[in-house]
Amino acid sequence: MMRDNELFLQYVANNYKYLEKKNKAWAYNTHREFNEDIFSQTILNIYELLTKNGKAKDNSDYGFECLFFRAFSTNTDRESQYARNKYKDGNVTSEQLFDFYEDWKNGNEITPEEKVEKDLYNDFAINYILNKVEQNFDIQSYRLYRIKLFYNCTYVQLKELTKVKDCKAKCTKIQKWLKENIKRKEVEKAFEEYKDSL
Repeated sequence: MMRDNELFLQYVANNYKYLEKKNKAWAYNTHREFNEDIFSQTILNIYELLTKNGKAKDNSDYGFECLFFRAFSTNTDRESQYARNKYKDGNVTSEQLFDFYEDWKNGNEITPEEKVEKDLYNDFAINYILNKVEQNFDIQSYRLYRIKLFYNCTYVQLKELTKVKDCKAKCTKIQKWLKENIKRKEVEKAFEEYKDSL
């Protein structure tokens, strides 16, 4: 029988896009900035809490959805208190890959249209990179790297989650390959072609 922390990860894996869309809509409707780092960290925080406590009050899909929303909204409001007027690229892959974004307009405020394009590029870049990884590495390596990106966890946490002893070596190998084979201009060109096709 699966423990609640494992059930939660399974719920997230099956409903990631739904959670992201719902919480982005909440952020937009309440005039908050959706932060991908906070979103990923919330997943990890809930997993660690359930690992420590062992039991959720409600381990149904609806219970996990409510738990995540409460945690994410609280984390978002807490972050805004300490990081007002700071613009982050919101890309969970920025540290693991290489900076797709240099300082956006040198840290100056951006228009809503620029913010939309920035977010669209961010989503495109993540999918582009993951597609390249899936095409060039075995399925276990791809899944490990994907978990590392979306859960924004350490290698120790990744090893505990997956029980794969050489997970760090596999992810590091992918990271090295990406830096050697995928260039920023390539991603930007693919993004422009993608926009033209819309």
